[in-house]
Amino acid sequence: MGQSAFLRILVALAAPTLLAACGGGGDKPSSFAATPAAFSAAPGKTVAPGFGRSFVVQQGEKVGDARRTGFSALAANELTLSRDAQGAVSEIALTTPDLSTSWSKDDKQLALDDGLLVGYRSKAGRTQAAVIASPDQGGFAHQTFGFWYDVDAVSGLNRFGSLSAGEETAAADLPKSGKATFVGEATGMRTSAGDSLEFRIVRAQARIEADFARRSASFSTTGSSVGRDAQGEKILDESLDMTGALSAGADGRLSGKVRTAGGLSGGLDARFYGPDATEIGGIFALEGPGAESFSGGFGAKKQ
Repeated sequence: MGQSAFLRILVALAAPTLLAACGGGGDKPSSFAATPAAFSAAPGKTVAPGFGRSFVVQQGEKVGDARRTGFSALAANELTLSRDAQGAVSEIALTTPDLSTSWSKDDKQLALDDGLLVGYRSKAGRTQAAVIASPDQGGFAHQTFGFWYDVDAVSGLNRFGSLSAGEETAAADLPKSGKATFVGEATGMRTSAGDSLEFRIVRAQARIEADFARRSASFSTTGSSVGRDAQGEKILDESLDMTGALSAGADGRLSGKVRTAGGLSGGLDARFYGPDATEIGGIFALEGPGAESFSGGFGAKKQ
């Protein structure tokens, strides 16, 4: 990928106790759905309510000494996309219980990289970044998803969070019967600890099979990759492929359990987006022993 925005992020993470690897892209995304919606391509601002979970990894003084907290309770987030006169995203702003900041093209803090909007800022040993799926390139008219992090190389306090945001389908507008298949993408960050604390950006294809009559859905990802090799080919890691099951509450919002092929386990949270539930998106939060975790967001469109 060359000296892309992703690599700038990962170089910033590669402090003496950190090692990072770039996440590669999936298949070429489809074109933007040009219908009036939450994520219209028209110039101006779109403010999207969302939700997410976060966790903390505290790096100790000794190599390999890292402590991870459990995931937070589900919390409200807010994502704002600003577009210039040509309709291109020129700024993203994110508000969560742990982080409130923005990244703009004018300040050279925002780039579009392989279908992802990458916001990045580093100063005095502290790096704040967000990786958000581009609604335009992903073909999402009503949602987006991703993750963020706030890494302080001086204090060793590293915060990570997941995000799903958009125009949620009202419970009254959800289909009462029938089934639907949704296909899209998931992106997240995996942390693990050995001789050093390691962060890897992961991308995968996502598939959700929804049964509206039973108020349930299955979730799976395939083709998980953790970067590209020197020839530009994806570095696959099937151990990060996920399978899970979701059930809906009275409000139509879904939650459930998920596991990776490699044995990480945790929770899923999802919501339908757009009129008549034409899209679905959500977050995943999995953990393993020690500092090991895998969290991020996903989005998919009805087929």
